[in-house]
Amino acid sequence: MSESNLKDRVNEAIRELEANAKRLEKERRELEHLAFAYRSLKLSISYRSLARWRRAVERGFLLLGNVFLGRVSAKPNGKMHKPAGTLAQRILSFIFPKKVFERNFAEAIRDMRDEADLADFQGHPWRRRWIVVRDNATLVLSVVIFLKVSIIAKIMGAFRAL
Repeated sequence: MSESNLKDRVNEAIRELEANAKRLEKERRELEHLAFAYRSLKLSISYRSLARWRRAVERGFLLLGNVFLGRVSAKPNGKMHKPAGTLAQRILSFIFPKKVFERNFAEAIRDMRDEADLADFQGHPWRRRWIVVRDNATLVLSVVIFLKVSIIAKIMGAFRAL
């Protein structure tokens, strides 16, 4: 065998090994994804009674829908949580009219969600918790200031009417 023929065969074998390595890495990632889905399915089917199983399936479909809509973030370890500011949004949208809520508080809640989701995506759960606590405290202060300003505006309006 000539030396150039041997080099060509070695280079061809190296290219083939690299292609196989890429294919195997892709298959490994797909298997990890399927294993996560299998663990989630296995966890939801492990309920004993039919009523519990039915509720688990309903929650699973709702959760799956929320994950695809981006309302809930899912981690590979199976922990899922509601988006940041869900409770604050429900409370504030119940207390204040829609126009007031949208103008004064909705943007802050959206910013909190985006920032918390980014921290969650980057793998910083402690930073996500800090962002949620910090922004919820800011929302509370915003509500207090809004109420004070509203009361002062009502009082000023009453004095102007006199």
